[in-house]
Amino acid sequence: MSIINRTDESRARQIDSGSKNKWRWDWLEREVDLTKDSGKKVCMNEFVRKIELPGKARCLWCSEEINYGGRGFTSFVRHCQSSKHTKAAQCRLTNYSLSSVFGGGFNSKDDNTYGQKPKNSSSSTPVNETRPVVPVVDRIATMQNIVLGVVAENNLAFHMGPTIIDVCKEFSKDPKSLAGLTMDRTSTSYKTTYGLAKSFDDETTHNIRNTFFSLNIDEATSDNHLRMLTMLVSYFHESKKEVVVEHLSSVSLVKVNSESIFKAIDDVFTSKNIPWENLVSVLMDSCNVMRGCKNGVEVRIRRDKAPHLVDIDGDSCHHIHNAAKAFCKPFDRYLEGLFTDIQNDFMWSADLKEALREICLILGITYTVPQKFVSHRWLSSYDASVGNMHLLDAFLVLYYAFLPKSDKTLYLSTLVAVYYNREINQISRQRLREIQSGISTKSMTEDGKKRKQRINQKIFIQKTNTVFLTNLYAAVMPLLKRYVCLFELKAPLIHKLHDEQLRLFKEFLVCFLKPEHTQKSPKELKEMIFTDEFTLSNKDLFLGRKATNLTRQSSSPVDLELVKRGYIECAKVMQTKLPLNSPTLKSFSAIDPTAFGHHVTMKRMRNLPQVVPVLNEDELTDFDSEIRNIQIDQNMLPALDSEGKCVRIDKWWSTIFDNQKYPALSKVVKAVLSCFHGPQVESSFSMMGDVIDNKSGRMTIKTFSAVQTVKYALKAKGQNSLEFFKRDDVLHDDVKVEFCKNVRGAYSLYKAKQEEKKKEKDEKEKQLQIKKQEVLSKKRNKELIAIAQEKAREAHMKKYLIVKKRKLGSGDIVIES
Repeated sequence: MSIINRTDESRARQIDSGSKNKWRWDWLEREVDLTKDSGKKVCMNEFVRKIELPGKARCLWCSEEINYGGRGFTSFVRHCQSSKHTKAAQCRLTNYSLSSVFGGGFNSKDDNTYGQKPKNSSSSTPVNETRPVVPVVDRIATMQNIVLGVVAENNLAFHMGPTIIDVCKEFSKDPKSLAGLTMDRTSTSYKTTYGLAKSFDDETTHNIRNTFFSLNIDEATSDNHLRMLTMLVSYFHESKKEVVVEHLSSVSLVKVNSESIFKAIDDVFTSKNIPWENLVSVLMDSCNVMRGCKNGVEVRIRRDKAPHLVDIDGDSCHHIHNAAKAFCKPFDRYLEGLFTDIQNDFMWSADLKEALREICLILGITYTVPQKFVSHRWLSSYDASVGNMHLLDAFLVLYYAFLPKSDKTLYLSTLVAVYYNREINQISRQRLREIQSGISTKSMTEDGKKRKQRINQKIFIQKTNTVFLTNLYAAVMPLLKRYVCLFELKAPLIHKLHDEQLRLFKEFLVCFLKPEHTQKSPKELKEMIFTDEFTLSNKDLFLGRKATNLTRQSSSPVDLELVKRGYIECAKVMQTKLPLNSPTLKSFSAIDPTAFGHHVTMKRMRNLPQVVPVLNEDELTDFDSEIRNIQIDQNMLPALDSEGKCVRIDKWWSTIFDNQKYPALSKVVKAVLSCFHGPQVESSFSMMGDVIDNKSGRMTIKTFSAVQTVKYALKAKGQNSLEFFKRDDVLHDDVKVEFCKNVRGAYSLYKAKQEEKKKEKDEKEKQLQIKKQEVLSKKRNKELIAIAQEKAREAHMKKYLIVKKRKLGSGDIVIES
């Protein structure tokens, strides 16, 4: 009986045409146990051959026919378990195989290639011909194409390309583990939440249970309309010898008020077993919900949980933004409206953006996208002023095209002055006229026409006022901007808060007040009334050099009373909101090592135990002598580095902590250094838009909180994930045991949480006596709606169409309505 080879597949199909189970060549690729107890496996193609009988094959080892037509592959498994086949397999296992020249007369092809798919190669090609090796440069290019394809198809940022390559290189060190690596979308989510993030969170929680810490909290709404409260924690890290900021938790809020926020914070402290005694301060914005004097969140915490809570006032950066708003208020959003109109004009008009780009090229101006004004960040009006000031000539050329014909003649001289000042030749002028002609004919909506009229009103008709205010903003607002930029830094600067606020207020006052009236104590400055007796005359106000020159040269007078009013309103906001005379912040300034050696420093430092009550009676006794001795200690690290810059204060104090010479003072300073000085929690909301958007509606706040925990933990360590988990010897170097344990156990925690949610849901349904019914998916709902609509259309056709049959010679049916 001859054997059927795979090259004759059609013959095999023809033979088995009447069988229940047809022959399948992929059966030969499967492995079975060689014998029951050997533990070795063998591929089926070593002993099974298809023969010319329907539904049958032959075993070469025991010369038995196998009837697969009835049970399929199960017949082969049972045959391998038969005693005759087992004896033959045992014999093969204990003896050497002989060459095929000693084989029997049964046309056997006893090799490992039987049943394999034939290769497309000519008969003249040698079987063992070596395939050419692909050059390294082509293999690298192929890998680059794969990375680029992954970036493009998953909408990743281009900076992720090098990261993907670094991950691939790290994984390639352990090919065996890489072969077993699998993670789907769901497992990625719960392993992040209950594995990686849990490890970092446990570490943070352990640290703040044993040291003083402060909170920075705020609430926000995500792009998929989830309300959340985010809490950051700051503390002195004993291992890193510096203050670190980490993510404590982000929790979901249904209703935002002081009671719900306080309860959310209390729940986090309770669930993590965090002692309230370690909490030093809480930085929040100054809205009534957070810092209301009767029932604000801070009042509730101090009243119910932490009576020792230090009052560091609200977020001073927000106060400065509000002060900037007060300065701009007398000008009735003049520049802010202009910047918004220009930004909207280019947002919806790609042709205008391209025209502006070419105009900037011709005029020799660096092209930038027109700067946007952000209404809830009033210092962005300064950024927009500086950013758009250099584009003014380009705006004049561009928007000249939208002037009425009567005004074009009037303001042609303005355009010619631009060409003359920038030395534009005739060829370039001709090209600019072509650009103007092209954009002037574009169709516009009524809103677009009105917007361009407002822009032309301000850059042509009221050009002097526009240039004056732009230069005024550029001259005055850097005072405010510098303060905000300083206290948005991550390094601890709580010791500079009082001095910088006082410096800013005095520097701002001398812009419109007589200098002799600014040399007062903080208490007197807080009580000062800005009358005409104290203010400078209009001509002596600080306007900046360019704005001052405009008031002297321009034929159109600028109302300087508005400028003075802006100064006064801005100063009133800073006077009211900034804690210029805060005893707490004054005491905190005493820990600055550059201030040591002065009696005022020692006096303020003496008040620290009353401001930050963290010392017991014995420690208080030592504290007074320690603050005196440190003023004259000559063995301390210099407060300035070799370049004359201040050494980072937590790094400086870490040397004091290590020598344990001033234990009581060190304990107080660690508490002070933990205090937040700027709104660092807002950066987490900036990252929120990258994680939660309107397409990620199923992402929970808990998952987002886990992502934030990982980000902040790695940032605090100053490492990325590759650096943190890097091992030079993947086989022998120690792994981070706790992280591995948590990732492996993430599924059990995830499953327990799912069961807990299901139990809660069932109990609620039982309590409300809700009848259980199948819940359809969104996709199935769409399908059912489509089916119902289709049936409704069919019913409509049957109801309103009359079908008449006419007997024609051809037997056709004509449908008439």
